[in-house]
Amino acid sequence: MKGYPMSYRSNPRPGFTIIEMLTVVFIIAVLFSLIASASVRYYNTQLEKNTQSTIGKIDSELKSHWKKVIQQATEEPIPSRPIDYHTNIVNDLAGHDEARVRVIWIKLRLKQQFPMSFAEALNPSSGKKQYVPPEPAYVKTLGQAGINTTNAKWPPAPYESSACLAMALELSRGGKVTNLADFGSSVATIPPDNFYQSSAMKCLIDGWGTPLAFYRWPTGFPEVDGLYRPQAGQAPANRDLQDPEGKLSDATWWSNPALVAKFRFVIHHLTGPPAAPTYLVPVIASAGRDRHFGVAPSPVVAFAPDPMLTVGPKADQNALSDNIYNFRLTLGGRGD
Repeated sequence: MKGYPMSYRSNPRPGFTIIEMLTVVFIIAVLFSLIASASVRYYNTQLEKNTQSTIGKIDSELKSHWKKVIQQATEEPIPSRPIDYHTNIVNDLAGHDEARVRVIWIKLRLKQQFPMSFAEALNPSSGKKQYVPPEPAYVKTLGQAGINTTNAKWPPAPYESSACLAMALELSRGGKVTNLADFGSSVATIPPDNFYQSSAMKCLIDGWGTPLAFYRWPTGFPEVDGLYRPQAGQAPANRDLQDPEGKLSDATWWSNPALVAKFRFVIHHLTGPPAAPTYLVPVIASAGRDRHFGVAPSPVVAFAPDPMLTVGPKADQNALSDNIYNFRLTLGGRGD
């Protein structure tokens, strides 16, 4: 049989069109975007949890140190050497009321032991008149970092309250010692910058690497003030935990504007009668994932001389929304 060659007719598959290729690329891009977005959210959620854990640990340590200082300041004699601090307080701040002298001394010791800036650590009296000496350990630590009364900046650098808090926690008080190494990666060394060229201070940071903020008495934060719950036997009006008898709300003392003005300058802001005093507890804050505190006018100004964490109309509400605060982690508690 004569063979005939078989003929094959090719029927090739048509290629992708431009539209099909663009569609595939678009779908891949959308999927990649969704995955990336989910990854970022997960990453930030983990950093937020880590920051909450860190702040909780720091807050616990701070409360222990805070109580130790109050206990000592309540019991110790007010020094008369090398400067007569007692007489200075009596004449300039207390209006010759010994109970009020003790209240003011407790507050001065808290300011001395828990400064919010390097300048405040070196001069807790905030002026030429001495009401309480600086803590020698802080003067030594700051001096080793090349910081002294002549070059301490004002306004302070944004990280100073965090560095001061770390410095305060390292100080031994009545057997209470905090090892900063226990906070792991939440402790960082401040590199030389345009504030302090030779500074090697340690500070406490959040999960995003931003220094935490420490407010000793946030007198302008309504949310903190709203945490107040009276202790047993305490009059509702006496909300200042360092002034249970209401000596700083006494109308006679308030009738002397000079005393009140000096107190405000040296220690903290006050609201006079008939308004109730502000509930004052220390606040530790993280700026959150946006790394911006949003307080008004700014964290730098809010740190001192009047430690107000202002959240009024000038505050950036968007920036405030992701801040993390120690008192919110135990919401419903007293916070002290």
